[in-house]
Amino acid sequence: MNQLFESSVLAAFLIFAWSRPARYAWLLSAVAGLALGSYCGPPFAQYCGIPGGILPKLVHLFFYWGLGAILTGPFVPFLDRQLPLSSSLGRWRDMLVPPLSVVLTSLFLNAAIPLRPVTYDRYLYAFDGGLGFQPGFWAARALMHTHWLGVVCNAAYYQLPLGLTLTYLVEKKRSPDSARRALWLFLLIGVVGFGCYQVFPVVGSHVVMQGVFPADEPRVEPADIKPVVAPVEARNCVPSLHTSWIVALWWIAVPRRRWLRMVVAALLGCALLSTLTFHYLIDMVVALPFTVALFALTRHDWAGSDPVRRETIRWSVLLFFGWLLALRFCVTVFLISPWLSWAAMATTVALSIGWHSRLLHAERGNGLAGLACEPAIRQSPMGQSARLRLPDSTPRTPTAAPR
Repeated sequence: MNQLFESSVLAAFLIFAWSRPARYAWLLSAVAGLALGSYCGPPFAQYCGIPGGILPKLVHLFFYWGLGAILTGPFVPFLDRQLPLSSSLGRWRDMLVPPLSVVLTSLFLNAAIPLRPVTYDRYLYAFDGGLGFQPGFWAARALMHTHWLGVVCNAAYYQLPLGLTLTYLVEKKRSPDSARRALWLFLLIGVVGFGCYQVFPVVGSHVVMQGVFPADEPRVEPADIKPVVAPVEARNCVPSLHTSWIVALWWIAVPRRRWLRMVVAALLGCALLSTLTFHYLIDMVVALPFTVALFALTRHDWAGSDPVRRETIRWSVLLFFGWLLALRFCVTVFLISPWLSWAAMATTVALSIGWHSRLLHAERGNGLAGLACEPAIRQSPMGQSARLRLPDSTPRTPTAAPR
């Protein structure tokens, strides 16, 4: 079973439980999940024989419960006429988004493989090697030799759909507009990222170097840096969408409490470390300006920050495609010295963080400016005259007529 699809169904169950459904909805989804689990998975009587500890068994249970909630979602309004149809169908629509996104992504990625048989892995492999070592090989060896770290990092990596869904639900509780922007950002990252995959196809070292990854780091000569025909695997590395989603999640829903912020940062860091085993370090760095551009694109409702937003989008897009051109045609320049490669990546990270901070500062300034305008309007002559013309809405107590 695909672990990302499993996580997406768990995300659908989270949406179902978050909405606090009625008891009959819980019962109906549980019965449907039990039927699916008995038909597609091991029989219920053998459930305790599922290999693994309690956690895999709980994941298995909630996976089929989530599938049952998805299948029974359209029938819930017919069981309770008092339940608003729009509310029930809206919940069902939200539940469909995570699994459909994973399924459609897998279908499109597999369908696009014949369109791009040649990949540019050697260009990125050469750039990473110019850093003095291969970060992806190092990360893979670290996770293989430290069992508990590998388990935590892989869980954080594959449960990313669950984290994105939880972020959306928390933002929806705070502000529907903020949740809508978060949802559009998450979807745009996937759609636009798929288009970038076709521009710069890469599959990763774990695919093109299956025989030696991650034990050995083959040396690539400048003459060998050229496009090569790669195995039949999804071209899904540039930019690293896992990195982009993780960065977007942190920017949108950074916790306010320090201890919770440290926990979330540790989990996202583990997810990034696991991502590095499937990617090159440079395509994870290139994902930063890509994310900044889409983040700014979804802030269209902040009219006062439009000039800053346009500049952020323009410079982020230029930096992103500038990196693609440099990696494709000038990668040997970065092999002159490791300091040059590290400086270029550090500059990209600093610029991306700076553009994001500048955009947020412009939005906060716009909000404060709107609040500051209100006292000025009240003190102006026009504001006073308008206030004088307003009818007094205070209820008056009728006075008794004089006798």
